[in-house]
Amino acid sequence: MKIATYIGVASVLLAMSTLAFVSNAAEVADLRSKLHQIDTLHASFEQQVFDERGELQEELEGDLILKRPHFLRWETTFPDESIMVADGEAVWYLNAFVEQLSIFDQAQNLEQNPMLVLLSDDDAAWNEFTIERDGEFWVIREEETGYSQVSLAIAFDADDAIQTMRIDDGQGQISVFALSNTELNRGADAHEFEIDVPEGVEIDDQRGQSF
Repeated sequence: MKIATYIGVASVLLAMSTLAFVSNAAEVADLRSKLHQIDTLHASFEQQVFDERGELQEELEGDLILKRPHFLRWETTFPDESIMVADGEAVWYLNAFVEQLSIFDQAQNLEQNPMLVLLSDDDAAWNEFTIERDGEFWVIREEETGYSQVSLAIAFDADDAIQTMRIDDGQGQISVFALSNTELNRGADAHEFEIDVPEGVEIDDQRGQSF
């Protein structure tokens, strides 16, 4: 999966308390209230990836740890192992299968990837997005551009814990994430947002570039 997808999926959980551009103020206020309760989040996830025909292409499992507003650990454990860590300055993606560590600048890519903006405190960044309600989902969608339109949708359970996330990459692929074993606000240690680099791993440092 693309590194941008990893960031985008979980970044909605780190959304800021102010949404600068909205379609329905009341509904967005409700969404803001739910998200604002999240300081840290620990959860397991099951992911299904569908193609443009709606056919299941891939299933993955793993765990995630989030700490607002900038920190994320996203670890896939099945079928292959990979780890993505956002530490507030850089995004580190370790793919054990290909033995490669890719490094990206976290702030720079806010401008390049609409999902990454959800990690930002910058109200101006929110001006590029609209928020809409679609049934049980809140849908966060980038404003029309010359690129394929990407959207991120989230749904909550009866206890206001995030239950489902759905990403449409704008090119026909949809990823659906079901969260379980969710724990809110139990805290998170700094070392959880560090990454150990095994010897012999190829390092692809793309800081200064966008992914």
